[in-house]
Amino acid sequence: MAIVLMEGFDKWSSFADWYANSGASSTLTSLSTNGGRWGNKALNVSAYVNMWLPSAYSTVIWGFAWKAVSSSDPMYISLQDTTTVQCVLRFTGGIPYFQRGSTTIATGTQVITTSAWNYYEIKLTVHPSAGSFEVRVNGVVQMSGSGVNTRVTANNQVNQYGFSHYGGGGNHNFCDMYLCDTSGSANTDFLGDTRVEYLVPTGAGVRSQFTPSAGSNWQTVDDVAGDTDYNSNNQPGAMDLFTMADLAGSGLVRGVQAISRAKKDDAGFRKASPVFYKASGLGGTARFYKGSQVPVLDSFSNLPLQMFNTSPDTGVAWTVDEVNALQCGYAVGDAGMFTLDAKVV
Repeated sequence: MAIVLMEGFDKWSSFADWYANSGASSTLTSLSTNGGRWGNKALNVSAYVNMWLPSAYSTVIWGFAWKAVSSSDPMYISLQDTTTVQCVLRFTGGIPYFQRGSTTIATGTQVITTSAWNYYEIKLTVHPSAGSFEVRVNGVVQMSGSGVNTRVTANNQVNQYGFSHYGGGGNHNFCDMYLCDTSGSANTDFLGDTRVEYLVPTGAGVRSQFTPSAGSNWQTVDDVAGDTDYNSNNQPGAMDLFTMADLAGSGLVRGVQAISRAKKDDAGFRKASPVFYKASGLGGTARFYKGSQVPVLDSFSNLPLQMFNTSPDTGVAWTVDEVNALQCGYAVGDAGMFTLDAKVV
């Protein structure tokens, strides 16, 4: 598994959209349309927000960019077992503290820089006696401990994360977030300062087998959010593929996350699958790669996120050129689904 989620908040039309599709709970929170680090969107926290993780984890590595409005406003950044906080990174008067529940077990020294982006990372193992933690700010270790109690509930796990802001000084912005577990062989430790980019279709790929509600297939799915236009097909194995926008950043590519929305049009069990297509220009033959089949519900909703920590073609880390050359899309699935190889062009 390794990376279990990446979130840059750009794929959501509003906070309500994120809230409805992410299992979050909140009161006075929003999405800032241009408050992110690179002029993109950010999560704007003025009260609290909790979100379910894809599963429960005994060890997690969590990174996020944070711009604090005021160092005098307390901020609680928590890893939870359902509604109970196991551990929390707390900032009061600009000083960071690490707590088990409400008990402080470490105190940092670096005063946070307000009105500027900083990158925070927390590594936590939950255990009543063999727990451990490490907190980094911009790659520098602020606090750490091992062989300590990091558990409040009866479970060695976290399954939610949360941001809680208490104070009157203004809102706080969060962006470019990742969360990893320690399974697999890639992305099982701190990733460092990370940028999450949301890429949208720019043109037709080598498959256009769905029927568009209007215009061309790629034009019905090139919007950041919205279900007013769409593509449809009920034939197992039918596929759409699209050329995608290039990455704006450079450097290491930690993973690629497939994001799709779908609905079924009648009763019965339906499934869909994300698909990648690698052209032959990057070496070797052209190949198709499909993700896991997942159920499709009665109304438009985001399909469960699927993470590809390494290139399915090479088995090692993605390259920028490889991601920029990918075609991405989806396919109708059933129990038998389909088989594709380089001969199917």
